[in-house]
Amino acid sequence: MRTTLGVSLAMVLATVLHGQAVPGPTVPCRNLSCTVVVDWGVGKTLNDMPPDRKYGAPADFEKMLAETVQSHGMLALAPSGAVSIRVQATYKTRVLCEDMAGTTPDRTCATIGEAIVNFATAEPGVKLPTSVRLTNRCGASGAMMSMKQFGKFVGDMIWWSIEGDRLGENKPMGKC
Repeated sequence: MRTTLGVSLAMVLATVLHGQAVPGPTVPCRNLSCTVVVDWGVGKTLNDMPPDRKYGAPADFEKMLAETVQSHGMLALAPSGAVSIRVQATYKTRVLCEDMAGTTPDRTCATIGEAIVNFATAEPGVKLPTSVRLTNRCGASGAMMSMKQFGKFVGDMIWWSIEGDRLGENKPMGKC
């Protein structure tokens, strides 16, 4: 055990003395490009889901998701990346429009009910979670996040799943 440590230390010192940087671990979406795709379901696009008067437009979700991932310094807009992140968004119709239960039993609103994030890569030695299931819910209440709020939450969870957990960062929470 002592020889392994001594050899490793000698290699690091030799590398530093020769002016070469010691390579750090490969961080997916930071050192490797990523592709983020939102999947709305078989044959569905953003045009199939009109903006909702309370929760906003699905395009707001996609935009906030991309902005949030990029705000964490992740490379997420490559047309084809070494890491593939697929967000399967389930569009939920007949959602309660009221803010307080019992005030207006109006179920004409629509938003994203949940998102399943799947991670994949062919790069050797890169560790990724397989998938993360995220429910659109504000804490313990039955209230749901707007499209923008849920896009931010999903983006934060993508970052946390890839890098934040390993760094000891707090797990993001859905807030309304």
